[in-house]
Amino acid sequence: MPEQSERRRWTRVAIAVPMFISATQDQKKYLEFGTAVNVSAGGVLLAARSYLQPSSRVVLEIPSGPLPDSAFLQTSHTITGQLVRVEADAHCYLLAVQFDEPLGSDLSKPLSSAGKKMSRRSLLSSQDSV
Repeated sequence: MPEQSERRRWTRVAIAVPMFISATQDQKKYLEFGTAVNVSAGGVLLAARSYLQPSSRVVLEIPSGPLPDSAFLQTSHTITGQLVRVEADAHCYLLAVQFDEPLGSDLSKPLSSAGKKMSRRSLLSSQDSV
């Protein structure tokens, strides 16, 4: 059997990342805690317990662990996308989500004052006060 060529635009990284998955399906709100199985700049494959219909719009939120209160730390990150494929697995559903914008595409946008990069010295001094 001939090998199929890889059609992906971005490299996938196999990594387990917890995420909140939210969507509206049949006029009902859906919220579940799932786990990313692999991630690329263009999308993510998620393991979830509940079925979502393909083409559903989703909002993914990556929560952070307990962090010190600092203006430069983001407590969560939200990503929007569309569900492009759903597969039933033995213990879960695998949800393939294509991001609306590739990860990292906002690097050229100016940062708000809360998200400005800090120098290593100021970062270290802020950690000393914790």
